[in-house]
Amino acid sequence: MELTKNELQFISVLWRSETPLTAPQILESPMERTWADRSLHVILNNLLSKGAIAEHGFVKEGRTISRTFVPVLTHKEYYTSLLAECESKELLALVSAVIRERTDIGEETAGALESIVRRWSGK
Repeated sequence: MELTKNELQFISVLWRSETPLTAPQILESPMERTWADRSLHVILNNLLSKGAIAEHGFVKEGRTISRTFVPVLTHKEYYTSLLAECESKELLALVSAVIRERTDIGEETAGALESIVRRWSGK
């Protein structure tokens, strides 16, 4: 499953939340988004049809009853599925680019990555 930029922005709010959210709560969340408020239901329905999110229940907000939503897959599962589709050369280029761009990778993380590569190459 591949998500659009707008869908990723939307589902990222759900990934960061510890509780199910309503559509208005998603709109109120602090995030940079490239979509207009009126596009909310289109994005919501796209994510539902792709199986990326699911209805969780209902809550009463003032005089209205709103559906709540939760992600079906975690961000780790989503990105892992994308990387799993890459060919070896593409995967190497992607991982190399991510490591070069990250400024917060310390010795502990570098050591863990090195250990993973050693275990993999020892098979």
